[in-house]
Amino acid sequence: MAERRATRFDLAHSPTACSPLPSSRSRVWPTATGSSTTEIKDLDRQLTRLVETPAPRLVARRGIGIHTAATLLVTAGDKPDRLASEQSFAALAGTLPASSGPRQHHRLNRGGDRDANAALHMIAINRLANRHEPALAYVHKRTGSNKADLDTIRRIKRYIAREVFPLLRDILNTRSAATLECSGVPVDDGADGLAPHLRIVSAP
Repeated sequence: MAERRATRFDLAHSPTACSPLPSSRSRVWPTATGSSTTEIKDLDRQLTRLVETPAPRLVARRGIGIHTAATLLVTAGDKPDRLASEQSFAALAGTLPASSGPRQHHRLNRGGDRDANAALHMIAINRLANRHEPALAYVHKRTGSNKADLDTIRRIKRYIAREVFPLLRDILNTRSAATLECSGVPVDDGADGLAPHLRIVSAP
């Protein structure tokens, strides 16, 4: 898992303020040698550094580890336009409810990012497994027991998406503004509420 997630990051550059967010377009493949275990551990250390530097508040959240945070950062870095609103991000992560007859179900948006959805699922499972009180209270409210059915887990994922959205948006705004400044492009401080990377379409 560490190997697969680390390969989706640009490991050639240190995570300075002028480095862009990780992108799935970058690949670093471990060599197929007997030292693969060592290489995986090295990639895991680099991945930890790349994630913790721009996103300390994200990894500090209950149930969010380096790998799940990395997945969410990749999603944010690849599709910044989908972080214009919380609902847009929820749709991207496949956590918006889908109606089916008189009932409303939470199921994966088929046009969503499956990796982001899987990361939110893992966070939800981690919280339940580690007795996260708010999550357990919600399960008991929904089911009358401490056992979460699939629909309840999907609803918890929706809450988690709402929780991490402002963190990802702030990370993206900070990194985008820093990258523009490092590139010599003035940052627009308009009051339209959009992130700098969405307001600025071209350099003067």
